[in-house]
Amino acid sequence: MAYVLFENGKKLGDIKDWTLTDRPAVHKVVLGKEIVTPKPKDLVTFTSPKPVKRKNSFTVVQDQKIEFVIQVTNVKDHTLVTGEVLERRNKLSK
Repeated sequence: MAYVLFENGKKLGDIKDWTLTDRPAVHKVVLGKEIVTPKPKDLVTFTSPKPVKRKNSFTVVQDQKIEFVIQVTNVKDHTLVTGEVLERRNKLSK
């Protein structure tokens, strides 16, 4: 699968080591009642082809079919990126 990283709409290149972790909702007991907490955002890790900054807006496109809008939470060595998926949407093919 091909994953392409975009920063503020500008193509940075293909990313490596893409990992998407689906985090499930959690059941908790609060005041004797069991509740289900809202599902946390999915977690992603990848290696960027170029150095990135946390403040910018990032989008990852998978096989020109699915877009992931990413909020970066951590950057190590300027290219090892950890973030949360804010939005996942299917691209319409023309």
